[in-house]
Amino acid sequence: MIRINRQPPANTQMLADLTKWRKKAKRVTQQLCACAPAKRAALIDYKADVYRHKAFKAYLIWLTHEKCAYCEATVRHVDHGEVEHYRPKKSVQGEIHPGYYWLAFDEKNMLFSCSQCNQREKMTRFPIRGKRVVAPGNLKQELPDLINPYEDDPELELEFVVDSTEKDFAWVRGRTYRGEISKTIYSLNRDRLQRDRDIFLRQFLSHWNALYTDKRRRNELLDLARKIQNGEYEYAAFCRAAIQQFFKDEQRKLQELAAL
Repeated sequence: MIRINRQPPANTQMLADLTKWRKKAKRVTQQLCACAPAKRAALIDYKADVYRHKAFKAYLIWLTHEKCAYCEATVRHVDHGEVEHYRPKKSVQGEIHPGYYWLAFDEKNMLFSCSQCNQREKMTRFPIRGKRVVAPGNLKQELPDLINPYEDDPELELEFVVDSTEKDFAWVRGRTYRGEISKTIYSLNRDRLQRDRDIFLRQFLSHWNALYTDKRRRNELLDLARKIQNGEYEYAAFCRAAIQQFFKDEQRKLQELAAL
């Protein structure tokens, strides 16, 4: 998981489509806030095509470079991906709560996600500290326990461990309380994800080492580093951690040679 920079699209057609979508989303939000509480969930379902609209979804996919905002797997290799609500739109698991219905069509509350993270892991769980907000108001009363890739820097809350001496090559552990909660609820060490991540990172490190040791391929190395820094690469947080570990190992080797 890495921080996602919510920026306007560079593509003029995507920007035009997004502007049109925002107007529609605003109208639906106004209808939703004005309707009777008992009818809100049904209205959200009825208007689901708005937050699932292909133009808006295309924008979310562009923001994440086609990766899940939570686990950083390239979603479209295996399915179409989903529009996920950070704050649940119709209910909160384990509580009597109407859901954050006023945010159901708020683009700041929606991310591109794989179906595993959305439907099987996070679902409608949203633990907080502080006072739970139940109607449009000051969300600062809440202190969410889940990392929000739009607002938080996950790499400050989570440690992305890459260790070739371990059976599980790459895994996540929390640096903070929020990191531990997020790791658990997003299930960032689930078996299938961890296996795929391990294979990917072993291949990545082999490729990185080949580029690093071949001066003729220095431009390729720099281009790869740029993609990782920009978050374009799959499992970018782990790639960044792996590169840091690579240079630490190189430094250690130099120190050992100097001591001979």
